[in-house]
Amino acid sequence: NGCVLPDAWSADTPVLPEELAPFFKFVKTNVQEHTNSNLPLKNIDYIEMIIFLLKRGLSYNTVKTIVFQLVKEQLSKISFLKKHFRFAAKWKRAVILDKILWDVFAWYYKQNTPKFSTFFINSTAHFQHKFWRNMEPDKFEIKPSAEDQEQYQDAILFGYKEMDQIVGRCLALADSQTDIVFCSALSQQPYLLKEELGGKRFYRPHNLEKLVELLELQDIKKISPVMSEEFHLFFHQPSSTDSCQSQIAEITVAGTGLPTEALFKCKKEVTNKMADLLVGCRIHSEIPQDAVISIPAKGITFNFYDLFYQADSLKSGMHHPDGIFWIRTRNSQGRIAADKIPLVSVAPTLMKMMGFDPHPQMKAASVPFT
Repeated sequence: NGCVLPDAWSADTPVLPEELAPFFKFVKTNVQEHTNSNLPLKNIDYIEMIIFLLKRGLSYNTVKTIVFQLVKEQLSKISFLKKHFRFAAKWKRAVILDKILWDVFAWYYKQNTPKFSTFFINSTAHFQHKFWRNMEPDKFEIKPSAEDQEQYQDAILFGYKEMDQIVGRCLALADSQTDIVFCSALSQQPYLLKEELGGKRFYRPHNLEKLVELLELQDIKKISPVMSEEFHLFFHQPSSTDSCQSQIAEITVAGTGLPTEALFKCKKEVTNKMADLLVGCRIHSEIPQDAVISIPAKGITFNFYDLFYQADSLKSGMHHPDGIFWIRTRNSQGRIAADKIPLVSVAPTLMKMMGFDPHPQMKAASVPFT
């Protein structure tokens, strides 16, 4: 009884209604493969997405932002114009996705006038992971180059300003009888754990399906990428997880200055009562260009970079447990909570705001909101 556009990293949540499916495919692919220079999208996917957006709320301001961004990206490739458009990098596309998502959300909100709705965006967290080193270079052993610093030093601030505009649109969309809750489960902090080792790198497969095929992994039902270097392997038969896990554990990588070691980390997980494997490249240091992947039991070898690529930056931001919980009700006076509010209090508080008693199995009480 409503609409659901799942998180881009969600493996199993259904899209409702079905008309959202082409849009979800486009969003999911762009988010999951944002570091991949070869997006697995066809022309028909772009056409379906454009038709969908034109029918469901794409705004003039969003269209203008998209056009300006794409034009500036092209102009930055022209040698004598390069210095004038050096800040037209693709990383700014993340905020365009936020704008598109808001346009679609606002259209469905106006059409359905729901009793309860949620809207989620994550671009600034993405910038924090990538560009905290540029925001606070003094805290890091590995300093950004002058060129990187010129381009990225205000990237996180840019993200906050863009998201703040969407907060303003939310306030404008809601009427005086609508309660608004702003909630971030986490914030971030500088990631300093690998500085003495040259920083933390990520290596992702160019193509997950091709990787599984070349490694001759059997009984794979579905492959689902996860953030950073990880991906899920789902199987037709749950019993296949053990044999596949053993096979993955035998795959090694070696190269100049890199001794032979296991390539993958691999952990069995239970999702919806079905076993799957969470797999990812376990090496976070620099891998030499001559590195070779080996499957000793089968006598098979591959060049590492034929199957993997390095994500485009060192990790420089990490999660921090503190977040924000802010409520604007139709009749409340402003106040500040004296103590930190546990994350598990959010759900019972939302239920109370909707007029329901919190479920007895919830582990925390609601917080006062009036």
